[in-house]
Amino acid sequence: MVYRYTGIAAGAILALTLFQLSGLLRPTADGPPWQFVILAGLALGAVITWTGLTYRLPIWVVGLINFVALLLVSFRIATPSTLNFLVPTAESVTAMGNQLSQAMAIIRNGIEPVIPVSGLVVIVNVVYWAVGAVTAYALVRGRPALAVVPGLVLSLQFATMDRSPTGLGRIVVFLLLLAGAVLAVTVDQRAATAGRMAHASGKRSRGGIVGPATSAALAFTVLGSVLAVGALGSSVPYDGVVTWRAATGLTGTYYGSVSYNPFVGIQQSLVTQSTTPLFQARIRGDVSADHVYFRLLTLDTYEGGKFYANRPEVEPLETNEWETAGHRFAGPSARVTTDIIIDRLQMEWLPAAYTPVDVPADSAPAAFVGSVRVRKDDASLILDGGLSYPDLRYTVTSDVPQPDLAVLAGDTEGALSPLFAAAAADDAPVPLPLAAPIREEPPNVERYLQVPEELDSSIAVLARQQTVNLATPFERGLALEAWFRSDAFRYTTDIPPGHGATDLAAWLLDPESNFYRSGYCENFATSMAVMARTLGIPSRVVLGFTPGERTEFEDVVVVRDRNAHAWVELWMPSQGWVRFDPTPRQDRINPTTGSDVATELGFDPVQYFDQIPDPGFTPGSDVPPRFFDPAEIPDEDLTIDPSAFDAPIGGGGLGIPGWLQPFAALAVLAVLLAGGIPVLKWWRRSRRMARLRHGDVTAAWEEIVARLTDLGEEPSAALTPEELAARVDPAMQPLATVYGRAVYGPPQPTPGEHVATATTALEQTTGRLAGRYSAMQRVVAWYRPASLMPSWMRRLRDR
Repeated sequence: MVYRYTGIAAGAILALTLFQLSGLLRPTADGPPWQFVILAGLALGAVITWTGLTYRLPIWVVGLINFVALLLVSFRIATPSTLNFLVPTAESVTAMGNQLSQAMAIIRNGIEPVIPVSGLVVIVNVVYWAVGAVTAYALVRGRPALAVVPGLVLSLQFATMDRSPTGLGRIVVFLLLLAGAVLAVTVDQRAATAGRMAHASGKRSRGGIVGPATSAALAFTVLGSVLAVGALGSSVPYDGVVTWRAATGLTGTYYGSVSYNPFVGIQQSLVTQSTTPLFQARIRGDVSADHVYFRLLTLDTYEGGKFYANRPEVEPLETNEWETAGHRFAGPSARVTTDIIIDRLQMEWLPAAYTPVDVPADSAPAAFVGSVRVRKDDASLILDGGLSYPDLRYTVTSDVPQPDLAVLAGDTEGALSPLFAAAAADDAPVPLPLAAPIREEPPNVERYLQVPEELDSSIAVLARQQTVNLATPFERGLALEAWFRSDAFRYTTDIPPGHGATDLAAWLLDPESNFYRSGYCENFATSMAVMARTLGIPSRVVLGFTPGERTEFEDVVVVRDRNAHAWVELWMPSQGWVRFDPTPRQDRINPTTGSDVATELGFDPVQYFDQIPDPGFTPGSDVPPRFFDPAEIPDEDLTIDPSAFDAPIGGGGLGIPGWLQPFAALAVLAVLLAGGIPVLKWWRRSRRMARLRHGDVTAAWEEIVARLTDLGEEPSAALTPEELAARVDPAMQPLATVYGRAVYGPPQPTPGEHVATATTALEQTTGRLAGRYSAMQRVVAWYRPASLMPSWMRRLRDR
């Protein structure tokens, strides 16, 4: 008997579980997507079971085949490099144990979405393999109710694991699938029992059909549970009852185990602002105990709207070089020795007073010291395969960087930089500048400068506006830090986790967006680090804790949950990594670098930002020279003269007969609906047009460049906007003018007439291009993925 409707219902429920699972697991960084692996496991479990039962194999034989196949697939997923022609070895078993142990730590303590490490993919694959096998068994053996139960249970389990609030839409979908499953089982069972003989008592056999009482009890239980969760879910803390646990900050292909993480688990640590003690520290040395930051690790790669640590290299503690020479701070430093006692902190990354240089062997148990590893690019400490535990004691000797203002106040020639020159002109006590040698850039500097190609160009424009007339990375860092700490921004924890980091342009530039310029340290640290990168300044985000609060003992501080924080480090060519803190926290426990400068020098450099003269653009500066002077172009010359265009707008090319036009329109519509490329292009164009309507004329330029690329006329990077417009069409010239003024002109709000000029020029140029190309060429351009390809792929193609 084929239970057709039950099979459809079971498939729909499993599709829902896969959708829910996508909210629990991050995308795969390397190798095949985890979705492909899970679907393959589901299909193999169902096919092996269905085939075995169809050929009347004993159930234990079918189970044995499933077990062997699942075992081989699991080892192939988790430990492919240890296999001997698909056969697991002793090394494979050990590696599998480590992978599963790591996965269980994530399941117990991680906050979704978590990293799909190999062990976790193996566990999920086993679950779906079993679900596929049970579903196939139930359908073949005539037990349709059993076919839908695993999917429903899995869906409820995933809903429980997902700590984000369950929306009404998901509840309705689940209830509809539940009702559909009960109806499908009932219909299939009724069809299967049709024609059965009556019982001797005269009563007809029910044939296993779900009765009214059972149906009512099932519906009441499920409906009551789902509605209760939806109604009461918001009263349960986002992080459950263990407020000091969170998922790791390491994403991508590296996992640092369960960590206290104010970046990913930001909501649980900063919304509650709890006073839970994490650790205590006795600090002895050249820095006051209440001025020492504790660093966990740095995040160097920006992707998907967040920073993460990309494959950090760790080595045993018995190393002669704690920090790679290219990353080591070149300026003066203050040495401190910190005795740390862990209280409520459980994690692999260990807190230390900035840059560790020694962990005495007699300061902790030998097993502990033997399992500590050091990360090479920031000297952070990690417990190899373990977690810190209450009453763990260890000692760390650290060097705390002390930036040399006499070096940072000058340029590469030893003269005062523009900011400090303006202060000196006002007779402020500016230190005499010292010329320091420019050190080499840090290793793999590209990852500290990398930003996604799809990053909104208006962010770079905003960064230039906030650092106008400033020349050195140090004073630009001070300007960005002061801007974020100004009244233009508001610190709040009453917003969803991650908001603002994923849509950076809207958070910074769109006053109509939700939580505009309002957020917590994740938003501010991400924003400043990205803006610095657009200025050519290497940056990274740091996770750690602000200085702890003093106790009755002068040299002892206690670091609490509310001290969890994220800040920024910028690369200073003469010194190294220097800390900046852009977050305007309400408790003011995170002093800025600008305030430290003011304390040391006796004046606030922020007051001189508006007194720096405009030096103009000089050859050899890191700002591209203008290809024209916008100030020399009168505003009235930016209007478009329609008489300049002697060719008709639009039309031309291959004509379509009137009787064929409806069929052609239907065919084009079908292609557009079926193709993902046109949909993605349409979405990007809509975003650009929205930016243009909000005053960003660079969006119009990006749009016309994308259209030219799709039409097979990809602009050369060597051409200036004026040169490109001259080659393409006269209609594009006004757009090139206003685009140049917006990007290279003095920072100022974009006038409304410039926006109108850009809009009109875009429309005119689009029409001219439509008259130049046939209808078929324009349709093909919709499907050509040229404008969607990253730049490196286009360069590879050109080769």
